[in-house]
Amino acid sequence: MKPDDPNLARTLAGLGESLLVARKFPEAETVLRECLTIREKKLPDDWRTFQTKSLLGAVAVGRKQFEAAAPLLVGGYEGLRARADKIPGSQKALLPDAVDRLIELYTATNQPTELARWRTERAKYPTGAPPPRPVR
Repeated sequence: MKPDDPNLARTLAGLGESLLVARKFPEAETVLRECLTIREKKLPDDWRTFQTKSLLGAVAVGRKQFEAAAPLLVGGYEGLRARADKIPGSQKALLPDAVDRLIELYTATNQPTELARWRTERAKYPTGAPPPRPVR
């Protein structure tokens, strides 16, 4: 497999997400950055590229690197939202999940105006949706 193969990016995304869930932030960051590099080069307009940005933003929040987190989380969500019609139905929960990450950021940084904005955005999505399949 070539180092810039989109299939490698899919594997890295799955691993990075697992490391994020396990709260292994430094390891998740390394893997997700490599994934994002591949996706930005090979799939710059694909929704999965923006999902990777959102996950990388979540890693930054976990590492308390809030200034780095904001552009990744906002850009990730906006990219996902702009490509919502291309996201498979089984993955639609990625949109509210991305908003939840923004809510986590603005809660952690005590920014009530931004928090209110993203809670309003979150209300646009149904709750209780089944969890998405892993993105690969």
